[in-house]
Amino acid sequence: MKRNYSIDSAKMLASFAVVFMHVVNYLPTTRFANYWTYDWYFPLLDLAVPLFFVISGYLLNKKHYKDIPSYAFRILVMLIAYNIVYMIIKWAIDIILQLLSGDLSIGTMFSYFASLQVINIFTGIVGSEHLWFLSALFFASWILYFLKRIQLSSGLCVVIGMVLFGLIFLPPLNKFSTSIFLYGGFAKGFFYLSMGNWLAQKRIQYPYKAIGLVVSLVMLIRIGSNVDSQVVLEVFLAMMIFHLMLLIKENLVGENILSRYAQYSMGIYLLHIIFTGFFTTARELYPTINTINPLIVVPIVFTLCTLGSVIMFPYTERFVHQPLIRLFNQLMAKLDYNIHIKSSTL
Repeated sequence: MKRNYSIDSAKMLASFAVVFMHVVNYLPTTRFANYWTYDWYFPLLDLAVPLFFVISGYLLNKKHYKDIPSYAFRILVMLIAYNIVYMIIKWAIDIILQLLSGDLSIGTMFSYFASLQVINIFTGIVGSEHLWFLSALFFASWILYFLKRIQLSSGLCVVIGMVLFGLIFLPPLNKFSTSIFLYGGFAKGFFYLSMGNWLAQKRIQYPYKAIGLVVSLVMLIRIGSNVDSQVVLEVFLAMMIFHLMLLIKENLVGENILSRYAQYSMGIYLLHIIFTGFFTTARELYPTINTINPLIVVPIVFTLCTLGSVIMFPYTERFVHQPLIRLFNQLMAKLDYNIHIKSSTL
């Protein structure tokens, strides 16, 4: 199958959107935040993670449904690996702060572990909160597998995903929005994963893709800062993702600098929080940073977060993720399970 460079480019743009979102998060605490510098575009950045889910579902269509468990376990191993990375970094920072303060006890190093709950394990949020995406993708992949196993159509899977995602906004389940369904959780993940899987199978003759994308984009901008309804926002976000993916399917671009470095898109997503964390610490230590024009600060921090993640990614892969993959494959071989995961990224 011919490589779709639009998908590779979209993955990189999605990773940039996530980084940008976390970098500009500080603006509301400064005097610079207003409609033109923050409010109008911030809701658009929410398309990044759903786009990752949709692309994952689209690419899963290339696999036989029996290969989905191997894919799901690959996600699980990645989730464990990068939780370990973040815990190591937190411990290192903890030790440095203790040494600087003259406190040589190790008690605080384990205080974070003591605060963890079972729900943290379920949502995958042990080392860092943004890793909820991998946990949601893991569970969403299993749901897709079981539905495919009983031979449900891709269209029906989307309907089930839509219903499941809609249910979490009802009062009985909405109370779990800060725990099991944090950021939408696996319910949101499965809806967009099934959407991508369905779009990969269908040739949709729809001439108004670009118009639909622009309309949904404008509506998202208009209501993003004016309507306090997550349901309405999610509806227009889903419309935008749907039309965007229709355009991406058409492979509108050839090989380019974004598609050439798409292998780093997941690394940027996984590791940029380390560098935004340093930025947050710098602002706490030097409050004058908040008085500097964001047109200067944001591009610098964004570049450092992106390049830092790209540079660090091969090392976290080599020393943490790849060893865990080998360990997992050895364990599956000893247990005589027909599951083998590869070392490629998403």
